[in-house]
Amino acid sequence: IPINLLKFHHSIVILFRLQERMKCSDWAGLPPHLLDLVVEKMESLKDYLRFGAVCPPWHCVMKDKQSTRKLLAQVPMLILPNKKENTFNLYDPVSDKFLESKLVIPFNKRFSGSSEGWLVTVKEDFTVTLYKPHSMVHENSTKIHLPCLFPPEMDEENPESFREFVQDCGYHVFKATITADPLTNPDDCMVVVIFRYSLELAFIRPAIDSKWTKVDLDQRGIFDILFHNNKLYVLKLEDELLSYDILGPSKSHVTLIEHTDHRDGYVKPYLVTSSEGDILQVKRYLKRDKKTATIRVTTRFRVFKLAKLTWVEITSLGDGAMFLGDNSSVYVRASNFVGCKSNCIYFSHDFDVVVTRGPPDNSHCDSGVFNLGDKSFENFKFSYEELSSLTLQPPIWVVPTLSMY
Repeated sequence: IPINLLKFHHSIVILFRLQERMKCSDWAGLPPHLLDLVVEKMESLKDYLRFGAVCPPWHCVMKDKQSTRKLLAQVPMLILPNKKENTFNLYDPVSDKFLESKLVIPFNKRFSGSSEGWLVTVKEDFTVTLYKPHSMVHENSTKIHLPCLFPPEMDEENPESFREFVQDCGYHVFKATITADPLTNPDDCMVVVIFRYSLELAFIRPAIDSKWTKVDLDQRGIFDILFHNNKLYVLKLEDELLSYDILGPSKSHVTLIEHTDHRDGYVKPYLVTSSEGDILQVKRYLKRDKKTATIRVTTRFRVFKLAKLTWVEITSLGDGAMFLGDNSSVYVRASNFVGCKSNCIYFSHDFDVVVTRGPPDNSHCDSGVFNLGDKSFENFKFSYEELSSLTLQPPIWVVPTLSMY
């Protein structure tokens, strides 16, 4: 008998025996410590969900780990309103497709922020509500009501201006960030917001405080905030960077980088923490489209790293990818997610007070992917025409959670 035929026959026998063993294996009865090891190696939320769908014991392990372990930074999804069905669609930028899941969020105005998988909203009475997005297969949405956030004062000589503030209440908060999940880690949860058109700073600890606290009354013109190593970093225009021990008795700031007189055109800045722990500033350059005079356009991005109390420009993110918009900025390792583009910035249309002095018009089309290497732009594949018809709910990135599937 030829040797090759013997090898082929031997391989068939091995495969047959392996198949028989697989049929007899009690996968549901695997020791918990082995399942724990498998879960600890997972990085994608999708893999997490697939693991939990294998059998009831595996699902129990997944649910148990859900409350004790935080997954690595996940690729955010873009939430887009679906006016026809009064739901929200989830757009996956990695696959460039919409997911089958549809979200139910009982709110019809702008989302003022997105952080830790929660959406931040402001109502007409200027109270703040946190929403945990959920799919239609879940019964109830999770929401946390917070107190009134320093409403604008009524001008008796111009009451119409106050009514406009109420109508545009979604823009009372410029940006928001949450330090920890308020359900799974309430003791460490703090909500920090940039609010009013003067861009002031305030915070609240939902499990402890009964009202909002303003931070540093002398500071205005704040454009982004970032928690890093138990400190709050505050970014202002012209590169100025402040650091706060927000829970300290004085709440005073330390100026890390002074205000500069360098004018760099119309720029919206963002703060991001890289996977290596570096603090980055991203500058988004904006202009008005000359043909329409109403549509905002992003022309380029530049990235700077905080190094020895100065901003040093970097020309590559390496394996990194960023997600910028009205959300708390997200940085991921692209190689952890099949299809995620490294050295790229995924950006959504967001609110600005640089080009847009007040609530934006109905054009929310300034979204796409910017390659930091070759400086090229790539559009998302959803319909910009349909998106531009939305007036109060521009898209926003949200970090996926189990309740969204």
